[in-house]
Amino acid sequence: MDYDEPQRVAAAVGAMGLKFAVVTSVNPRRPLRRRRELFALTIRAIRQRVPGCGIEVLTPDFQGKRAAVEIVMEAAPDVFDHNTETVPRLYRQVRLGARYERSLDVLAHASTYRPPRPRNPA
Repeated sequence: MDYDEPQRVAAAVGAMGLKFAVVTSVNPRRPLRRRRELFALTIRAIRQRVPGCGIEVLTPDFQGKRAAVEIVMEAAPDVFDHNTETVPRLYRQVRLGARYERSLDVLAHASTYRPPRPRNPA
């Protein structure tokens, strides 16, 4: 895994002077764990390098793994997105290995998940 990728993406966002960036995944063969980590690391790198830049993530369905969605959500993207490519009847033909219901569950979980707040040490 290229752990420098998030820093390079953040540098590019800064160099272009973007006020809003969309981060997507282009390598579906990367292991699930690595994809979720890269999304989270990239969000954090952009936030650090370009404060105030809005960030949307366009994610895979993470094979329905809610923990993967939670890791991305804990990095606090402004928009969590996942494409539903077509109507349920055609889904398996258009997106091999994908499931319409699983895509809806990923979106629903992202919309309701609230990361735990850090405890205030008293």
